[in-house]
Amino acid sequence: MPKRAETTKEIFRQNQNKTPSFFKLIKNKSLLAGRWGLLFSVIFSIIAGGLAGYLVSSYWFNTQQPNSTKTNVNSNIIDFTKKITITDSNTALINKLSKQIVAIYAVKSANNWWQKLYLDNEFLGTGIVITSDGWIMTTSEVIDNPKRNYQIMTADNNYLAKNFIQDELTGVVFLKIDAQNLTPVQFADLEQLPLAQEVLVITADNNLNDVKVKISNLEKIDYFFQKSIKDYFHSTEKQDEYFLLKDLLPANSNGSLIANSQGEVIGLGQNVNQEDFFQTIIPASYLSQAVKNFLINKTEVKRSYLGLTYLDLSQTPNLAANLTADKKQGALIMSSKDLNIIAIKKDSPAKNILEEGDIILQVNGEEIDERNNFTELIQDYSSGNKIKLLIFRNGEEKEVEITLK
Repeated sequence: MPKRAETTKEIFRQNQNKTPSFFKLIKNKSLLAGRWGLLFSVIFSIIAGGLAGYLVSSYWFNTQQPNSTKTNVNSNIIDFTKKITITDSNTALINKLSKQIVAIYAVKSANNWWQKLYLDNEFLGTGIVITSDGWIMTTSEVIDNPKRNYQIMTADNNYLAKNFIQDELTGVVFLKIDAQNLTPVQFADLEQLPLAQEVLVITADNNLNDVKVKISNLEKIDYFFQKSIKDYFHSTEKQDEYFLLKDLLPANSNGSLIANSQGEVIGLGQNVNQEDFFQTIIPASYLSQAVKNFLINKTEVKRSYLGLTYLDLSQTPNLAANLTADKKQGALIMSSKDLNIIAIKKDSPAKNILEEGDIILQVNGEEIDERNNFTELIQDYSSGNKIKLLIFRNGEEKEVEITLK
């Protein structure tokens, strides 16, 4: 019996090892669940820790780091909108200048209201305010067809443009809008304009909700665009001297306002080289002359007339010594039969006074050099004014007097 009983117990123990009981299964599942729970807890802790670190670092960055809208002198074009608070020393200046510009679009004729909304690619360019009662100035690249209807947008309202008047010397266009209490620009005195001066380029865009701002430097202040030999010949009735910016700007920067650090206008953007992006500026001296002449009667821009063609010795290299008389500066009166260029026009008031080959050195005591272009000096005077020219002829200097037409 005892032996049999032991056999029965042995069989019972073997059966226990082969077939787990219900309670043992429960125990094993609990162990498995505990292991998965532990793994889940570890993963959750890692994720929670990473999230907390991100929130802390984001808070520190947003509260401790400088405002990301701050202007960098070497940055690309930055859009300053009315919704952004700019913590920059130029903020007040930019806000002031943005009230002196307008955005220009061609009027869209459509039946549906939504078809009359303007898109970014329909923006033609910028204009600047020259009088408080609504006279605007821009370039002929912006207003290329006065027979079209143009929409002019100020910071506060929209207007239709009228009374288009062009200055033949510079190509700038004057137009009128029915507005009052506008803020006119102030032109800078360029006598002491330093090379490499930092300037602000202000361009209207997107219905003036955005104002594009570029900080650049003047690279050249007596730039002449020379694509052909004819470009070396200058006329006393055509402005072809520009400032050159260090940086290229988008083509739709035509008519943009270029100002110094005092908020004075030193020029107006004009893309004279259509193959490249805009970077040339019509100097403020030519612009202020145009405005002054235009405001006399607001019906035309009356310029003085001398009728001469010349080479600027400071800009024309490799000329023969017998032409320049070793002069490095001055205006050499010159023609070219091959290029169909006449030195002294038949109706010129200088006819029978000046001769081809004369080198004009001074205008009323002001020297002609790289800073004082002959055309610019002549246009400082009005029709009917008498001017004295110091010239070099046949090895001698002499003074002559001419009455401008």
